Amino acid sequence: MDIKTQFEIFLKKINETHQNFYSKIEIPERTFSNQLKSSKGIYADVLLKIKRAYPELNLNWFLTGEGEILLPKNVGNVQQINSGFIGQTQFLNVQSDSDTAATNEGAYLKQIIQDKEQIIQEKERFIQMLQTLIPK
Repeated sequence: MDIKTQFEIFLKKINETHQNFYSKIEIPERTFSNQLKSSKGIYADVLLKIKRAYPELNLNWFLTGEGEILLPKNVGNVQQINSGFIGQTQFLNVQSDSDTAATNEGAYLKQIIQDKEQIIQEKERFIQMLQTLIPK
């Protein structure tokens, strides 16, 4: 599949209109369409805007067709993890059995660390992918 097809599949998957997409990434439709058709592909700055607007998009899939279209929710959006952590901490602090709360909080913190490690790995893969796009 080419990147134009990947783009259409992504929009359909998230039920997004073209107009909303262009508005969210703050790129004129013509500019993006020209890049989709170009032999040079999509510029790195546009990919970054797409990633910021759609953190759930797996850019590896978007560019290569490999992997899943969307990242797991805990990898695509750091804010979801952080807000979940805050909510979970507040919940754990009101438990009456402090040992149980400490155990639960410890397990939860370990999960947060694993999730953040996954985020770091995904960002590293994204950086490597972007580096392949930079002409040498």
